[in-house]
Amino acid sequence: MLASFSSEVMFYVGLAVFLHVTDHVQKPYLQFSPKRWGLITGLRGYLTSAFFTMGLKVFAPLFAVFVTWPVIGLPALVSVAPFLASCLAQSVFEKHLQKRGSSSWPLLPLIFEVYRLYQLSKAAHFVEKLMMSMKGTPVSPEVLERSGALVALLVTFQVLGVVCLWSLLTFLQRLFPSRPVAENY
Repeated sequence: MLASFSSEVMFYVGLAVFLHVTDHVQKPYLQFSPKRWGLITGLRGYLTSAFFTMGLKVFAPLFAVFVTWPVIGLPALVSVAPFLASCLAQSVFEKHLQKRGSSSWPLLPLIFEVYRLYQLSKAAHFVEKLMMSMKGTPVSPEVLERSGALVALLVTFQVLGVVCLWSLLTFLQRLFPSRPVAENY
């Protein structure tokens, strides 16, 4: 848990430094454009998709922990906590960049979605190690219940991976539209 926590802290500190340097370098060349952001988020269906996927990214892990907590306990929370923390951190970073009028705002969704995929693979690896530690134990109702809960966590991580890919690809599609975007689309 300590290694996971320290790697999360190092990522967020590194990201803050990267965004600060990027903003400092880009500031003379690119200005923050609320109009451009409005053009991206104002496209039909984007905000609905963004709210739905973010809600699913928060609700699904919380529900998985709620369901598996009686069987697995703390490992369920340990596996999803970094993912949930990244959702909160993205919101904090976005508010900070918006307040500063930073031109590096398009980098955040890209970086966080890719990082969430990494977090999901780490969480799945953690759960798989827990499953492997049960190998060779005699089959009992408790072992079956525990393995079922671990499989439920793995399925949740796979669904979240698809949602993160959807979110990333949707943002890229809106950031780089294939046709000109009108203001009143």
